[in-house]
Amino acid sequence: MAEGLHDIVINGSGETNGGRFRKVVIRGDGSIHGKIECAAFINRGTSTAFHAVQAGKIKITGQSLFRGDVSAERMGVVGQTTFERAVTVGRMNVIGEADIRGHLKGETVKIRGKVLIAGDVEAESFTAIGGLSIAGMLNAGTVDIGLRRYVGTSEAKEVGCENLRVRAKKWLFVPDVAKPALTVELIEADVIDIEATRAKVVRGNRVRIGAGCDIDLVEYKQELEIHPRAAVKEKRKI
Repeated sequence: MAEGLHDIVINGSGETNGGRFRKVVIRGDGSIHGKIECAAFINRGTSTAFHAVQAGKIKITGQSLFRGDVSAERMGVVGQTTFERAVTVGRMNVIGEADIRGHLKGETVKIRGKVLIAGDVEAESFTAIGGLSIAGMLNAGTVDIGLRRYVGTSEAKEVGCENLRVRAKKWLFVPDVAKPALTVELIEADVIDIEATRAKVVRGNRVRIGAGCDIDLVEYKQELEIHPRAAVKEKRKI
């Protein structure tokens, strides 16, 4: 993609049309009108892309708004970024805040901070530490979620995967202290190991319900372990 193409660099305040470039670099306040194809999209300030962006690498260290579909082989977000449509990535690493108003599809997704996703999530590997809100379904091979009190509760409509692990800091399990919690309507996985989770239905092969959980119904095939400080209204072997 990059051979024979030139760079677009915006220093200060400026705007440019879309097109095919080697690098798009924004160091101030930049606006891009038109579809962008590039090897690298780098924002170190404030940027708005009004149409689709297709890149080999996207790196955001400031504030960005993407109003069209976004696809990249690699994406790193440090700061605050809003995606108004679908995001497709190979590897995604978010440190800070991201608001994804469409679907997210990726191979490896790592989140450390606060992320809002209005659509479904599909990934091979999904790791999140902090605050997470998924309005649709989280579907992945492996899911690893770390809960932190300082960013509030996390939620997803449904979680479907092969292996699910949810952990909260041990010192947060203190009486009369607001605990972090993952709230889910339905969990389906082969291996389930969860803490501080509220769910209507948990269904799996080997299931561990850890401290701080509040589950309406657990359905399991082989193994079930319930922590003394977990609440399970009904359990059923299937």
